[in-house]
Amino acid sequence: MHIIMKSLQIRIVLLAGVLCFAHTALLSQQDGRIGRIRALYQEAQSLENFGDAFFRHEITLNTNYPGIGLQTTAIRFIYFPRQVDPENNPYLLTRTLKKAVVTYNIAASVHYTIEYLYDSSEQPVFYYWSEELSSATNQKRYYFHGGRLIQIIADYSKDGTPVKYTRRKGFTREERESAAEVMKKAASYRSLFRQLVAIERLK
Repeated sequence: MHIIMKSLQIRIVLLAGVLCFAHTALLSQQDGRIGRIRALYQEAQSLENFGDAFFRHEITLNTNYPGIGLQTTAIRFIYFPRQVDPENNPYLLTRTLKKAVVTYNIAASVHYTIEYLYDSSEQPVFYYWSEELSSATNQKRYYFHGGRLIQIIADYSKDGTPVKYTRRKGFTREERESAAEVMKKAASYRSLFRQLVAIERLK
């Protein structure tokens, strides 16, 4: 048991060093709120790519819809663990949610990827939406600060016409409503992650 917990401590310390380096390197290249959000994204990616599913909780849902067939929804939560009291209770961990990734399909022709990124207080700061069609890939990125939408990057096709823009102000009503819905869903996924952590402790 001592060897296992020592390995856990080493992994957490090593990863903390990697995250610190990635955060500093990216912030040196970019300034402002968008730069900080992108640095947080790189931190979450480092966790996700660390290996052995060590910093992930995952759910897979299979639903058979009429007219569509089997739809598989995969939800992946990326988190950073910290030992609360390593001396007296090395198994007691806190988990800070970094990112929620949702993937699903409509039949076999359309695939969706959705990401919600959270800051150190588990507040949503970034949303990514991707629709993969046989002929094109549509993407949208929303950036948030203090619960407010501060930037949209869009790259999609509408009625066969490419649409690509970056907007930092003058958001349309549709964009504001979409951003509000994103914030609600981000909060729901955060709540689901907390429920998974509670379920894990039941065993």
